[in-house]
Amino acid sequence: MHTPFSIILKRFEVLSDLVNQEGQYSQNLIVGPGRHFEYGAPDTRVLMAEPSPCEAAFEAFLNELPEAMVYALLGLMYSGRDKQPGAPEYWRELRANFDTRDQAVEKLLEKTSRMEYIKEGIALLPTTISLNQVPEQL
Repeated sequence: MHTPFSIILKRFEVLSDLVNQEGQYSQNLIVGPGRHFEYGAPDTRVLMAEPSPCEAAFEAFLNELPEAMVYALLGLMYSGRDKQPGAPEYWRELRANFDTRDQAVEKLLEKTSRMEYIKEGIALLPTTISLNQVPEQL
């Protein structure tokens, strides 16, 4: 069964939000509310060692997606971040920078502003491309 990209995107958004909430909760718990951690500080080492079940679930979700979906998410994220309206051409160039699917998943996981960027990328889509057609454009 083929899951439409719009449904994948909604699941991605929910998991992304959970991961960000989990990270913020851990940071507040270990470092203190409103304080930022500093790399190399003892609190930061504790924070980095904290189990992250939401992040693990998010990574498992991304690893189960078809490759075209992963690259579509990555393309939307970077085109939104970089404000690139020529999405399909930009995505093809971008894809050449990521040799493996694992690299693409890693980039999706490391950006906390991923959904903000993706929403901006969606807003930049040409009117001739529907959201569910995005994976086919790569």
